[in-house]
Amino acid sequence: MFPRKDTARTSAFHIKTWQLRDDTILFSNTVIRLQELLKRLENMLEEAPPDTGPRRFGNVSFRKWYAMVEEWISGLLEEYLPPEVLVHEAQHNGKDKDAQVTAKDELQAYLMGSFGSAQRLDYGTGHELSFLAFLGCIWKLGGFPRAEAGGEERGIVLGVIEPYVDSLSITPSHLFDPDEWVVT
Repeated sequence: MFPRKDTARTSAFHIKTWQLRDDTILFSNTVIRLQELLKRLENMLEEAPPDTGPRRFGNVSFRKWYAMVEEWISGLLEEYLPPEVLVHEAQHNGKDKDAQVTAKDELQAYLMGSFGSAQRLDYGTGHELSFLAFLGCIWKLGGFPRAEAGGEERGIVLGVIEPYVDSLSITPSHLFDPDEWVVT
């Protein structure tokens, strides 16, 4: 559940909660599109099934999936993110215009960084932070609509972050040595 202090009540100790996967929570179009993007990325795992060979240090099929996503990421962002987010231009401050990183480039890097390392075949909190940076960029670029106090934030947590964390439950089959994967 996702708690939030209920400011409408006079008691300072009243906390309002929302259950995960609560059908009464309305998601913005951006949250819905991000859910669809995550589902699409998860479905792409079927195109790179886990390798059945030895995998002491991880499953090499993760590299196949990662390369596939890397090839398609630009088009996926165009398909699933609001156009106004992707066309946001960098501030040039008198520097070489061609040397500037675009919002789309930055979003691609953060999203790719959120899946783990294809080189080391690992995943950690830095990768999760990369996903939060991806969402933070979309937020700063105006990709999420204004809503009632806490409404959009709740939608992001319950509609995007929670499914992202859930999708990691499939990652061990593609990434880690199963004997080393510990769920706490």
